Amino acid sequence: MTATTPKAPRAALATKAITPVMADYAAWIKAQTGYDVDPMSVQLAGTMRTYFQQSEGNQKRISDAAAAKAKEVAARAARKAERDAARAAKLAAKPVEAKPAPARKAPVKKAAPAKPKAPTTKAAV
Repeated sequence: MTATTPKAPRAALATKAITPVMADYAAWIKAQTGYDVDPMSVQLAGTMRTYFQQSEGNQKRISDAAAAKAKEVAARAARKAERDAARAAKLAAKPVEAKPAPARKAPVKKAAPAKPKAPTTKAAV
């Protein structure tokens, strides 16, 4: 028996002709970056991206990253709860001195409005 190499599941994509859009895209990449890219690689990368995003390995990476993020958020919340509890215990242990309330000043009395003067009349001479 001879061992055969299994065919790549998407090998047919590598046999397709390069589309004009992908050829223009490859030329644009070279113009923008100065890096000489292979047009077939550009076409395969554009085509295969959605397959990669749906792949089991990528989905595992995404779920692992989400789990690590959730674990970090929980650890951060636990540290905050510990700090808050320590702060509350410190405040509870410190005796509170009763400070006298500040003395209130007596309200200022407003001056009564001035009474109007009676009109003066001059007697005719």
